[in-house]
Amino acid sequence: APPVLPEVPPGRHPAPAELAGSWEGELHLDRSPARMELHVTPYDDGWHARMNLFFDGALPNRQTDAAGFAVTGEGIRFTDRSRPASRVRFRGAFTGSTLEGIAEVITRNGSRTAVGSWKLERKS
Repeated sequence: APPVLPEVPPGRHPAPAELAGSWEGELHLDRSPARMELHVTPYDDGWHARMNLFFDGALPNRQTDAAGFAVTGEGIRFTDRSRPASRVRFRGAFTGSTLEGIAEVITRNGSRTAVGSWKLERKS
C-alpha cells in the first residue's frame, strides 16, 4: 500500500510582496534531512523559483528550478525534476511568516514512494 499522505496545514493566498524573496528551513524526506532554501521572484507573467538543498555530506547538494511554481489559495506548489528516476512534488501553506507543507516522491509510473515534510521561514 502507498504511504499515507500527511495533511498540508491551513494557509492563505500570499500577496506577491509577502512571497517574493528568500526562504530557508528544513526538508525531511527519505533518510537524509536537508537544509532547504527557496528563492522566489515575481515576473509579469507569473513566478520563478529556485530551490537549493544541502545534505551535509549524506548526499550531493542540489540546486534546481522549482518547476511549475504556482501560488494557490492555500500557499504554493512546485516540482523538483532534478532526480533521474522520479520527481518530488511540493505543496505548502503560507501562514504569513512561514511556508510549510509536504513533499511526495513520485516515480515515472506514478507510484508514490516517499512522503516528507518541510518548513521554511522568510529570510529576505
